[in-house]
Amino acid sequence: MDHKLAEVEAILPHLEKYRAAALSRNDFGGFRSALDLGPDRLGIIAEVKHASPSAGVIDPNFDPARQARMYLDGGANCMSVLTDEKYFKGSLADLTKISPISDIPLIRKDFIRHEIQIYEAIISGADAILLIVAALDDETLGRLYKEAKDFQLDVLVEVHDLPEMERAIDLG
Repeated sequence: MDHKLAEVEAILPHLEKYRAAALSRNDFGGFRSALDLGPDRLGIIAEVKHASPSAGVIDPNFDPARQARMYLDGGANCMSVLTDEKYFKGSLADLTKISPISDIPLIRKDFIRHEIQIYEAIISGADAILLIVAALDDETLGRLYKEAKDFQLDVLVEVHDLPEMERAIDLG
């Protein structure tokens, strides 16, 4: 996660500018409600990603907008857009390209470590963010969760075991 902290450090001088830009947005798509379809319907989160650490490059001709259109045409309820460059070859530009063509909620899937990344997500068109419990201490997890909720952003919390699930439940 050192690479993510270095990325955050590089953009911290823009913190107030990003926060102000994020405050101007109020058209969030309701990630959570898009998946709440009742007991007889399946909610689908389609994932837009260029690569993964285990699979390597998934599509050498990756086009985020093309992949998003395929998911939209297929009936996805939400889209997860990988924005981590180092491990997934993603970027905020992918999210920015998908946002104007999407009529379903988008989640920024990344290693969120600081509030400025929440502001970036909002500015780039995300309706939700992913918080990975294993990557955050309790104070940071709580602070980031609160900041996202204060902006009316939905939060998907990823856990890998029971202790992490208990930490997530403590968020509220």
